[in-house]
Amino acid sequence: MRNKKPTAIQQSYIDFIFNFKKDYGYHPIVQEIADYFGVWQNAASEMLVRLNKNGFIISTIVNDRTRQITPTESGMADSSVQLETTRADQTRNGAGWITAGDQA
Repeated sequence: MRNKKPTAIQQSYIDFIFNFKKDYGYHPIVQEIADYFGVWQNAASEMLVRLNKNGFIISTIVNDRTRQITPTESGMADSSVQLETTRADQTRNGAGWITAGDQA
C-alpha cells in the first residue's frame, strides 16, 4: 500500500535528490546519497527502493551502470523545495514538450 505523504526522513532524501540534480545537473549515485546521510550504501539503496515503491521517486536504469532518480509530484508535495520544470525534465513529441509524469 502506498503512503499518501512521505515521512520526514523520506522527505529529506527526496529533497536531497532534487537539490543535487538542480545544483550539479545530474542525478546522484547511491554512494553520494549514502555519504550525505552518513549511512551505508545498502541503507541508502533500501531507502530508494521504498521511495520508489511508494511512488515518491522514479528510479530508472538508463544503461547498465547509470541510474536516474527523479522525485515525483507526490514526493515533492510537502517539500520546502519548489519543484521546477525544465526542458531537461521533459521529452519532446510531435505536439510539443511533455513533462515527465504527464500523459501524452
